[in-house]
Amino acid sequence: MEYRVVLIQKQINNTEEIIDLFKNTHIDLVIVADADKLTDVLSQNNDMIDLIIVAIQKEIGNDFDIITKLRTKYKYKDIPFVVLAPKSDVMKGVAMGACDYMILPYNPLDLCSQVKTLLHNLKQDRSVYRSQTEVAMSFHEYFNSEINRADRGNYELSIILFSIGASTASDGIVSDPLLKATNHLSSIIKNKLRSTDTIIRYNPYNIIGFLPFTSKFNAEIVAIKVQDIYEQFTHQNPLENQLNLSYAIVSFPEDGENIEDLLYNAEFNLHLYRKANS
Repeated sequence: MEYRVVLIQKQINNTEEIIDLFKNTHIDLVIVADADKLTDVLSQNNDMIDLIIVAIQKEIGNDFDIITKLRTKYKYKDIPFVVLAPKSDVMKGVAMGACDYMILPYNPLDLCSQVKTLLHNLKQDRSVYRSQTEVAMSFHEYFNSEINRADRGNYELSIILFSIGASTASDGIVSDPLLKATNHLSSIIKNKLRSTDTIIRYNPYNIIGFLPFTSKFNAEIVAIKVQDIYEQFTHQNPLENQLNLSYAIVSFPEDGENIEDLLYNAEFNLHLYRKANS
């Protein structure tokens, strides 16, 4: 098997089916019922465990103490973990260091697909669900994955389109300063996002940020903070000072239920923003 994964969850009715499902994607899945059995598996296979999936089931005793025990053991602290939890508990799991999440109840096929993608990216030392400027999937594949997750979890997904352009019609600006400014913008956005948020380079001078569990109002607060920091940077750099940062915010499902509608509305709102601030 290419990977070994441990799932800690009580009361699974279709254990063998789930194990076979993962096996078909070259993942050796071990299922345990509680923290003690998890410790036993880890102590025997610590160097061979690629990922731990923790199902938060407070009503039957599996809660965040499991994650605390993992994080406080030095030899286990670097094993990445995924949280399966009710919507109300997901963000707590992420705050404790989860590199991904899924809302309970989950579809085993969706879980397998999500874990496979995550393992592929972890193998290359970059998680697709951490803030970054590129992902291993195509742009449309990743955009669709965010929409599907929001739809399954029944939560709001805000999308911020950041764009950098010349502040005047004069063409003294060449591509290098634009790219430099866009790269710096990427760093600013990374520092302002949570671990559940992701940024993707939409094209050389545009960046899209995906903010799950975030209203448009809160996304606006993030965008304004990013803009303020970016302006401080450009004031200290004369050439970049000729470049303006614009942004537009759309929300799934309010502003669209597919990529085409969401991008169209984001670009239209960006046009209105530029027009109002020209």
